Amino acid sequence: MRNHTFISTLVLLAIVTTSVVGEDVHFTGEIKLPAIARHQQLLNRMMEELKVAPPKVVRELPEGTIAFFQKLLVDGTEADLQLDAVRALGEIAQENDGDISPAFPAITALLTHQNRELRRAAALTLIAADAKDSAAELLKLCESSDGRLRSIVEPVLGKWEFQPAAAMWNARLQDPSSSGSSLTLAANGLSTLESTTAADAVRAVIENQNAPYRARHAAGVALSSLDAGGANEVAAKLAVGTLRDRLLAVVLLNNKNPESLNSLATLCSDKENAVAAKAWTQLSKLDSSRLKQSVAVGCDHPDSGVRRAAVRVMSDFPEAAHCDLLAKLSGDVHINVRNEARVVLLEHATTDAELQKQIVANAEAAVKANDSWERTEQALLIAALLNQTQFTAMCVPLLEHERPEVFVTAAWIMHLYPDALVMDAVTPIMKRRYELRNTRGLADDIDLQMSFLFQTAGWLEHKPVQSLCEAQFSKNSGLGWAGRAAGISAIGMMNRDNPEADLVQKIVGRLNDRDSMVPELGQVQRMAVMSIGRMGAKDQISELMKAHGLDPVMSVIPESARWAMTRLGETNLPARRSVPNVMRPVGGWNVYPVSKRK
Repeated sequence: MRNHTFISTLVLLAIVTTSVVGEDVHFTGEIKLPAIARHQQLLNRMMEELKVAPPKVVRELPEGTIAFFQKLLVDGTEADLQLDAVRALGEIAQENDGDISPAFPAITALLTHQNRELRRAAALTLIAADAKDSAAELLKLCESSDGRLRSIVEPVLGKWEFQPAAAMWNARLQDPSSSGSSLTLAANGLSTLESTTAADAVRAVIENQNAPYRARHAAGVALSSLDAGGANEVAAKLAVGTLRDRLLAVVLLNNKNPESLNSLATLCSDKENAVAAKAWTQLSKLDSSRLKQSVAVGCDHPDSGVRRAAVRVMSDFPEAAHCDLLAKLSGDVHINVRNEARVVLLEHATTDAELQKQIVANAEAAVKANDSWERTEQALLIAALLNQTQFTAMCVPLLEHERPEVFVTAAWIMHLYPDALVMDAVTPIMKRRYELRNTRGLADDIDLQMSFLFQTAGWLEHKPVQSLCEAQFSKNSGLGWAGRAAGISAIGMMNRDNPEADLVQKIVGRLNDRDSMVPELGQVQRMAVMSIGRMGAKDQISELMKAHGLDPVMSVIPESARWAMTRLGETNLPARRSVPNVMRPVGGWNVYPVSKRK
């Protein structure tokens, strides 16, 4: 009989943990994390319940604006006015506000103007408008202009595949007086154009020990694509030279020629971390299979670049041994390494059921051991994205971890997957954490943690913390918008269909605090609306109607009011308020066309 009662209690708790009045206690929406996960930017569940589409930005270009500026370029005699006009046309092109092609001839004519700023503005405008027909005139400008302008224009000529530019760049490579920046631009341009006839000139630059390093580097990039055989010959000589020589050797080997790949693999073991990291990174992209047997060594390498490359290699080979190595790297001190390891683990977990079991087991071990805050944080993130609800219980001791990355993420897991069985242990912790709300350096993190914990208690209707939630009626509670809004939200959940008069009036007071010296926060008002609906306060439908009409659409309060009224049984709902377009006049210039009077 005792066992039967125990089992029944577990079944009841399971039901409570699964659904409350038609709402899922466990989060069922999509969880998205950026490549670098930050605990301050984790999905906040209460803000995901209802959303509205962002406004559409409509840029308005007054009729006749382009013609006005074109006329100013053609008929104008003052360089300052012409400069304003051509810059305005450049902005119009950049923002896709209109077609400035009718003004191309006038703009192109300015490329030979005696005013240097005007020449530069004209070139930038033509580039912004993707005016490929002006390439010949821009090329002439590059032959005589300063390096600042050439550094902008020449890469565009390469992008436009303007072959006549090759002659200029080839001649520049053979000119002993060419500066380092000129040589760099020339090598980059010839590489973009795939000008194989320039391979000898490019090779001469990289073999010139007196040439600036950046020019030799650009030449190396070019030669590796223009002449793989010649690049290998030069690389073989440089691979036994100085640190800079070996770095250049890696650059030269950036092709899939088998000989290049063999040489690159050798440089992966270079004694200098910079060389090894560059070689690992390059080879992992060219042919990751060549590094597969070396990933264990790569994972222990002192250079983070090598460790990141090892992660990339393992992303191509979902294997059990690699999952263990990635679990180890999820605790790496380098933020990119550990986050990239987590991303790869999730990829493997979603494509292979057996690997998922292993990945989850490793995450559980990491959380229980808690010997590295970095690994613990990443393990919790993995658990959340794989819907591993059993981690909620493991998060309880982590709520008082010294690192906010862990104690916030632990609370975040709990609010995604609430578990009634742990709340008796969580209640005293919540009270202790709340006492830290004014601690310097921790206030924002405690606010976020309390927000997640309030929501956890709310979903489970855990009333022992209701007094903490009620403290959030005060703007001086010590918590920020997240904690206060969650506290108000939790009150509504804890008192579902129980419109206790005093609580309802306090909640309505937060909703209607619009005109005080310090108006209530919109997020708090929004949660007040949701709570009115959940509590079944039908006598407050008029207040919801008012909120629907008064509050900004983007606050989501009007849409929340419709949700609440529906839940209260109201059938005469107000029409949905659409998000108005944001009309943004194009302008900000020093000169404008005068509007015609009607």
